[in-house]
Amino acid sequence: MKKIFLQRAQRSLIGGLMMVMLLTRVTTARSQTNNYEFNDSHFHLTNNIQEGPTIHDFLNMMGNKAGRVALFGVPLQQQWSYRVDGDRAPTYYLHSDAPLYYYSFTDAWIAMAYKSLSKEQQARF
Repeated sequence: MKKIFLQRAQRSLIGGLMMVMLLTRVTTARSQTNNYEFNDSHFHLTNNIQEGPTIHDFLNMMGNKAGRVALFGVPLQQQWSYRVDGDRAPTYYLHSDAPLYYYSFTDAWIAMAYKSLSKEQQARF
């Protein structure tokens, strides 16, 4: 059962990445100009415990240095196993031997954050 779940999660992740790559190629680069130090980077808005900056805070971090950025979440949630980690909650996937599991809401959370931006701000992603 666990093996089937991991295979499906892997296929979903690969399919999602392929879709993002396709959309990145098809979408016109409206906001790419020579005024930025770099374009076409990617950023994980969440980590393995689904924490991270808000999309508005990240947009401020980008400032006038980063042009277009592809936003991703990390769709794997770190399980907190008291047996493995005791009172110390893991904050990074290498900080614990507890398993990771697929967290499907990450994509929806990123999409809702993106939709909260103005059209001008959305053009940066």
